[in-house]
Formats: sequence, structure tokens, C-alpha cells
Amino acid sequence: MIKGTPSKESIGQVIDRLGSDPAFREKMLGDPKAALAEHGIDVDEDKIPAVRKLPSMEDMKLNREAYQQQLSDKLGYQVFFLR
Repeated sequence: MIKGTPSKESIGQVIDRLGSDPAFREKMLGDPKAALAEHGIDVDEDKIPAVRKLPSMEDMKLNREAYQQQLSDKLGYQVFFLR
């Protein structure tokens, strides 16, 4: 799903915004490719699930390190959206 290898910094920025920015969360649900591109992460549109759900903002904050590790894996984004 992810093209290339995103930096840990980029992944951390996405996680932080998902835990604090309602507008970014909406963008991530509506247009994940554009939302991730804001952080230099390129994804294959064909691999983005049609039905998407995100963990709560509170959960994102509480489990930041676990999400950081999960999203460092190229398949992690796909699994993440299916929560």
C-alpha cells in the first residue's frame, strides 16, 4: 500500500494529527492519499480499503507508540483502516 519507506518522523506526525486534529481525521477518512501526502507518504490508491474507520482520538494518544510501530510496516496502514 505504501510506496517507498516513510520516515519515523512522518509517521509520528500523522499519528499526532490523528490524535488531535478533527479536520485531518476527516480528510484521512475521505481522502487518505491526500492526507498522507501532506506528510510525504505516498500510497497506492487501489490498496486503500473502501470502508475506513479510525481509532478514537483518545486511543491514538494513549497508544501512540504501538501505532507508530504498526504503521512503520507497509501493510500496517491497510490493517489500521480496518479497525
